[in-house]
Amino acid sequence: MGRGHDESIARRAAGLCVGLFLLGCTEFEPGTDELTGTTEVTDQLTPGVGRDWSCVGSVPTRSFGTDPGAAITYTVRAIDIGTLDPIPDMTVRVCALTDVECDMPVIDRLEVDAQGWVDVPLTENFSGYLELESPTTVPGSLYLGGGLRTMTEFPLLMITVPAFQGLMAAVGVTEDPAAGHVSIRTFDCQSDTAPGATLSNNTGGVPFYFTNGLPDITLRETDDDGLGGYVNVPAGVTAVQSRLADGTLVDRRSFIVRPGWFVSSFMRPAGFQPPAP
Repeated sequence: MGRGHDESIARRAAGLCVGLFLLGCTEFEPGTDELTGTTEVTDQLTPGVGRDWSCVGSVPTRSFGTDPGAAITYTVRAIDIGTLDPIPDMTVRVCALTDVECDMPVIDRLEVDAQGWVDVPLTENFSGYLELESPTTVPGSLYLGGGLRTMTEFPLLMITVPAFQGLMAAVGVTEDPAAGHVSIRTFDCQSDTAPGATLSNNTGGVPFYFTNGLPDITLRETDDDGLGGYVNVPAGVTAVQSRLADGTLVDRRSFIVRPGWFVSSFMRPAGFQPPAP
């Protein structure tokens, strides 16, 4: 199937744009390392609803061979969150995890094609993020998790600067220019978008979940699209966890939050199955 994705996937993904503005905060439980809170496109034509957690806590069974630096191709597509159109002027840089401002990119510049696709050459043991920028969108970084392999990822949603500012104003949330924003999509063991996941972090911000494409401040977990996140997260390192209702850890990851940037990531259990080819 590859790049022949059905547009319905992109439309499901677009629910993120209305889920950016819920209220609340999160923090570590005093005296513990546990987080508490008030609160991928795969190459399948129709992503399922994630309810398979059989691999959670397991050690991945896939062998990556004797060469952890084996070459892979990580394919991703950037689309406009409002129009679902590709962003043909998007450029991508590949950055090491500790290179906070991407001053020494691993790959300096890749350009998406007319449909917003880009093939990113990586290695299986790559640790870092993709930096995505265009003249019209809020700059973004996509942090990659473990278990990388040749795969086609869930669409990455970008938002234009005027649209983001307008939406923030419309819901009465003032953007903090010294802060950044985080969006997380959780997947289950079969790489299906996962309901029932709860996010928490150690630095605060304005958390969101959404249901059927609309924000709901009473929600405490993801719906079928697996979406959640935070706006106005203090700049610096933030640690985010995704857990099930019974407290089982799905995934945890740390990000560098940059002022005015969106940090995105796809959270999956360590033993997840890759998207179907």
